[in-house]
Parts: sequence; C-alpha cells; structure tokens
Amino acid sequence: MENAKDAFRPIGTESISEAIKMRYARVQAKARAELGVAEGPDEAGRKAKVSVAKIISRYQEDEYPDKKGVARKAGKHRDEEEARCEVLLEYFNGDAPAEGLDQDALDEYHKWCRGKVKKGHVKKDGSRSKPKGDGSRTVDLELNTLNNAYRWAVRKKLIKVNPIASRARYHPATAAKHCREYAPTDTDELHEVAGTLMSSRRSEVLGWQLLYEAMTGLRSEEAVQLRLNARPNEAGGLTPDGGSVCVRRADKSRNQRFIGESDEAQLPQAKGKGSLKERRPGQFCLRFEAARDVNGLIYAVTYKVFRHLRGNIFGLTAHAARDRAFVSVYHSLPPGLSLEQAQAIAAEHF
Repeated sequence: MENAKDAFRPIGTESISEAIKMRYARVQAKARAELGVAEGPDEAGRKAKVSVAKIISRYQEDEYPDKKGVARKAGKHRDEEEARCEVLLEYFNGDAPAEGLDQDALDEYHKWCRGKVKKGHVKKDGSRSKPKGDGSRTVDLELNTLNNAYRWAVRKKLIKVNPIASRARYHPATAAKHCREYAPTDTDELHEVAGTLMSSRRSEVLGWQLLYEAMTGLRSEEAVQLRLNARPNEAGGLTPDGGSVCVRRADKSRNQRFIGESDEAQLPQAKGKGSLKERRPGQFCLRFEAARDVNGLIYAVTYKVFRHLRGNIFGLTAHAARDRAFVSVYHSLPPGLSLEQAQAIAAEHF
C-alpha cells in the first residue's frame, strides 16, 4: 500500500526469494529516505533488482540471442560467447548496478585481464604458458559479449539504456593483421608454400587445396565441397563436354561485398579483351582474352565480375593456346541489371 492505494509494479523476476530481498531493500530505503538519506526507495529498488551479473546471467539463460533476438545455434560463435560470459562473471560477481557501469569500470576490468594474461594459463604439466600479447584484443572481444548482453537487457526492459554502447576500444585497429598481408605475391612464392605443405603426407592434401583455390578463386568452404563422383549439377560435377565444373557458392558470400577501390588497385595488371554474352536465360558468360604470361589473370577477372557486375559466379574455365590465355566466368546478374547495362559495365572495366 502506498498513500492508501494498491501499487503494483513489475520486479522482473519469478523467484520468491529475490522478490523478498527486493521488498526488504525497498522498505529499508524508504525508511532511510524519511530520515533524510538522499537515496530514495525507487533508485534503491532498481539497484537491488538489476546488477551486471544479472544482465550476463539473463543473456546466458536466453541462450545468447543475436541482434534479431534469435538464440544462437550450437557452434564456434556460441562456444566463444559462453566462454567469455564465464570470464565476465568471474570479475562482475557482486551487486554492482548495471546502469552504473562506465568507462572507468571497464578500464579496471582491462587492467584485471591484462594481469591474468601476463601470468599465462596453466598447462596440463602444471607450467604456465607464455603470453602472446597484452590481452587488449581479448578484452575487446569480451566487452563485445558484455555489450550483447546489455543490448538484450534493454530489449527485455531490465534496464533503460546501454551505458557501454559507445565504449572505447583497447586494441588499435592499426595493430590488426589482415590475411592479404601474408598472401603469396607471385606464382613462385605460391608454389614454394604448396611445396612445403606437400613435403609431408599429413599436409599434402592442403597443398593441392591451396593450388586449386589459387587457380579458381574458390573459398576453402567452397573447394572442399567438390567431389569426383558428383553429377553435372552438383559441386565438382563436369558438364557433358567436360569444359566446365559446377561450383556451389557459400551462402555467406551471396550478400557480402567486402571489396573496394583500394583492393582493386592491388590487382595484377591484365590487359586484354573481354566480352559478355547470355548463354541461356538468366545465365551469362564473361570471356576474357589476354597475354599468356599474365600472372593472377583468373583472380583479376573473377574479382571484377564480382565487384562491378555483382555477379554470382557458379562456373569457371581457363586454358591457354598460341601464347594467349582465355578465362570464361559463368555467372548470373543481380535483379534489375539488364544485359545491355552489364555489357556497358564490362566494356568499361575489362
């Protein structure tokens, strides 16, 4: 009863024991407020109700939902989220109010994590491993998980705002290493890497996979789908004339466009002649002819088809004859792009 009227308020829990604790905290806070203490009952009740630990626990209970609110399926990403939540709960194990978390508190967490990294983890033989870094990258990943938990808490109305949405990052972007920095720069370097892999029976298959991916431009998850006994319409299957192989593009690659002008500037300079024709309804072929001694020709052509024509590539052939190299890329065009428009784009970029 408040002011002789019934007052019903949601407390965000179904646990009787937690409800009793919240009511007790509210009664105490109300008494302190009547005696002149600055903190009122509403604020004290909110703090008693929602802590950082509770935010993380709720995220765990709802099975680590993504931005769409869908529980994550079993896999690498979920396993990483689970592991990071355990580390977060190891530090945020008290009653610290969730909405009171600020950058200073995150700095303290960063300092605590770096101390753990310097010590290294304990191996099976009892010794400690040597740290590979200062732990800043790991902290950023763990705070990403904490931010996911906060975002979910806001959605479930446990808190009103996410105080760490605009937090500072500890690992500088300039320190990141991209895979293209370690990629072979020419065919000789590529063959050297493949030879190293083929020198051992345990990694010989990776050497062949490396060469095949370099020749076709396939991703690893696309290359490993190829089968020798596949039918013509299955991954690895040959057309009746034996001139083309069927490739299934990875699902993630259909909507991702991570290439830009800076990437194209690093492409091999392939001078030649290109033409685009429609083979059958909805299926197109871009044929490119260049000098035989051009390195990286297949990569350059498929790159431009993907970027400028936004084509979904499903087939690729290449051969050489009379000091000339020929590459044919079979693909579809995005909705709304006509053959005439695509031919104009091809004439400009090929």
